Amino acid sequence: MVGCLLLGIVVALLHHFYYRYLNGKAAQDHQHQQQWASRIGIGLAFVTKMFLALAVAAAYTQCIWKTARRKFISLNGLDAMFSATSDATAFLTTEMGRHSSSLLALIVWLIPIAAVITPSTLSIEAHLVSLQQTLSIPKPDFTTATFLAVEKQPASNSPYFQAALSMSASDTQTASISARAETGEYNGPNPSLGRLAMTVLLTGDIRTISAPLNASYNLGFHGPSINCDFANVTQLQNLYPNGTDAPEEIIDYKAAIHKGDPWSILVGVGAQKGGGVVCRLYNASYNVSFEFTSGRQVLKIIDLELQRSMPLPNPKDTTDRQISNYRAFMDAFTNVILGVVSHKADPLNYTIGSSVLQTELSYGPDLHQVFGNRKLSRPNLTLKAGIEELWQNYTLSLFSSDIAADLNPSIAKTPVEVRLTRNIFVYDHWNLLLAYGIAVFFAVFSVCFGIHARLNNQIDHSTSFSAILRTTRNPRLDSLVRASHREGQCLGRKKLVDSLGKSKLKFGVVIDEQNVRHAAWVLRDSEGAEEKLVGGTCPGDEEQPQHLHPV
Repeated sequence: MVGCLLLGIVVALLHHFYYRYLNGKAAQDHQHQQQWASRIGIGLAFVTKMFLALAVAAAYTQCIWKTARRKFISLNGLDAMFSATSDATAFLTTEMGRHSSSLLALIVWLIPIAAVITPSTLSIEAHLVSLQQTLSIPKPDFTTATFLAVEKQPASNSPYFQAALSMSASDTQTASISARAETGEYNGPNPSLGRLAMTVLLTGDIRTISAPLNASYNLGFHGPSINCDFANVTQLQNLYPNGTDAPEEIIDYKAAIHKGDPWSILVGVGAQKGGGVVCRLYNASYNVSFEFTSGRQVLKIIDLELQRSMPLPNPKDTTDRQISNYRAFMDAFTNVILGVVSHKADPLNYTIGSSVLQTELSYGPDLHQVFGNRKLSRPNLTLKAGIEELWQNYTLSLFSSDIAADLNPSIAKTPVEVRLTRNIFVYDHWNLLLAYGIAVFFAVFSVCFGIHARLNNQIDHSTSFSAILRTTRNPRLDSLVRASHREGQCLGRKKLVDSLGKSKLKFGVVIDEQNVRHAAWVLRDSEGAEEKLVGGTCPGDEEQPQHLHPV
């Protein structure tokens, strides 16, 4: 009884510590780890339930013998008491509810509930597990990469130069392009850059970057950056040397290379519409955070430090690869927004000499006030903020796989935090401890009753066949059963006849006709007369009788 209780508690603790050991560990399929974890958990729950139920059943056995010593109980009631731990229908007998020992029999049936709850406290869930890995990340390198067109010919004869001239809307723009393409071998940007710049300016988004499903890392590199300021009066005069409201043509938008500075562009929306901005190219140091989660990318510039403005290039000097790459990178971007948009006296008769109306800038407030028929979907995208933002998206789009392959980037060994979906064991310890705690509490409660009953009984009782055989040696019981032999009662028929089932018995020590004391079940007849019980124990027992009443 006590030993089974202690073993049940020990196995319950083993179950708890085993699940706590598995908690947070990867649930790998190697050697059927998941299946064995489940099997071991179910086995430990079964063994715990078995020992606790045995402890309560042993305590219940002592209690029913104690009850049998104290009062007369019908044969139907005794059947129910002795079979209550194995036959749930015994609780339907009305006499079962009159004895406190019935509670222990009920506990025997309820303890297995803990074995149903506790194995399910260990589950397997998909979690993101962070791993630190060093991966090769391509990054733009303007000192070694090739941002230039492949052709090796004078720039004035290159397809890029001819295309630029054909897109010129005025002599001013033509002169600015010609200033960039004097004799030499600068052939304009790589065609991939031109496609990249057009895509970014049209969509306003960073191109999709090929990366692990869930990863994050920081990467630093040097590259060009544009910084814009509001244009002053002198700069606007350079942009509009002939004014903006000539009778034959009214200029609504104009962007051109700053006179005398090929690293700057002037962008205006007409003097009467609010001026313009001047944007200059700088060499900058980028520190960028890359975050990829389930196919969604978030790129954020953590730090952008402008280091110096670019020196004026010598058009015939092609030895400085970085300057040539910067020129190509800037040309691909500005080629989309350079040009003039104007109209005649009729405001509906526009002359479109720039692709700017196809870009995200056209949805900002500055161009919206010129071309009011467009939807103002980007109220914060002014010319100043818009050009800087689109330039940054254009620069970060260099990390897209198709562009990176064309531009021959350098490879940086970068620490990357990779978040992989792993199946791990998750242990709900509160439910296991609660289920086992309740079961152990009622088991201890039952064992305490059992110990008290054992002390009152003075011996350790059982419900074995030999125990029944040794306690039913009473001739009056034989005559009682023989009286019902026609109904099969003497053969042990399960259903008792009413006359036999209602007979009431009590356990104790009697003196037979030969004046020998022995334990027996004594009978109370229909008139209420009882066989005389004497106290004490049978001859040969170690305990000595203390009184003449049944214990």
